[in-house]
Amino acid sequence: MKKLISMSLLAVLDALAHYWVAICGLIVLALVGEWSYGYHMNNTHGAHYDLASCWQGIQVITGAGCIGLGKYLTDSWLNTEKGQYPPLPKSIQEVIDYVRASKSIEADNSCSPSSGASDGTAS
Repeated sequence: MKKLISMSLLAVLDALAHYWVAICGLIVLALVGEWSYGYHMNNTHGAHYDLASCWQGIQVITGAGCIGLGKYLTDSWLNTEKGQYPPLPKSIQEVIDYVRASKSIEADNSCSPSSGASDGTAS
C-alpha cells in the first residue's frame, strides 16, 4: 500500500511538473472569471463584493515567490562556490534519497531471476 501511495504521489508530482504552465493559466483564468463575475454583480445587481480581495492573494503569492527567488539567487551566487548548486534543505534531500532508494529496489526486483532452474530449462 505504501508503495502504491508513493508511486501515485510521484505520478502527480510528475504531471504537475510537466503541466505547470497550463495549471497556472487555468488559475489565472479562474481568477479573472471570478473578478468579472463580481464586477458584473456589483454593477447590475448592487452586490457588494470586495473586488480588491481577488488581487491580494496574488500579491501574497508573488511576494513569497520573489522572496524565495531572492534567497535562492543569494545562496547560489554569493554563498556557494562557482559551478556548485546551493545545498538542499534536509527535508527535500530525504525525499530525494527515499525516491532513489525505492527506484533502486524496484530495479533490483525486476531483474531478479525467477524461481526455477538457472540453466533456462523449466523444471
